[in-house]
Amino acid sequence: MAIGIVIMSVLFVVALVAPVDGPPDGSDVAAERAAAPPPRDVDQPAAPATGVTPSATGSSRTTSVLPRVTVVPASPSPSRRPARPPRAVPRSSAIQPVVAGAYRATGGGNFFIGELHVRNSSTTRQRWTATLSFPSRAGRFVTHWVDGVSQPTVTRDADRLVFSSSIDGGASLVLRMHFQWSDGVVGPERCDVNGVACRLS
Repeated sequence: MAIGIVIMSVLFVVALVAPVDGPPDGSDVAAERAAAPPPRDVDQPAAPATGVTPSATGSSRTTSVLPRVTVVPASPSPSRRPARPPRAVPRSSAIQPVVAGAYRATGGGNFFIGELHVRNSSTTRQRWTATLSFPSRAGRFVTHWVDGVSQPTVTRDADRLVFSSSIDGGASLVLRMHFQWSDGVVGPERCDVNGVACRLS
């Protein structure tokens, strides 16, 4: 009995001396929350790495990321210019013959005088040969002459007359031909000087 009272007295004294544990004040709670790591949701899996897709079974599948390809449109090829047609050479710039001839005739009735004008456009003396042909209605060829210079030679072959001589550089002459019993004034069917056709007037 006495022992039990002593034990109870000792326990009562210890209870009075020992500090009472109470809830921590607000400052201690805030410090503990700041020091503690942030809570982690155990049900939410961590974000997968780039290119890895989590599957329902927990296995990972790697997805390939294709590089972006930029298509540059081809530049249009320059259009070709159409080829220019060859330039026509004006008649005035064409090569003119050195010795040229022009024919005309005068007369009437039953005769006419044919005139062949020969000109040398060069500065040197040139040979010339004139060939003329007349139809039968031109009548009969009587004679020919050239004023002021030596007379050309003449060769007759059927209805063709061939005259030949020479002419000084820059000079001109007139070969006249007399036809009788013609059907008026008749022009030649052919007239050329050194192979170049005469100008008829």
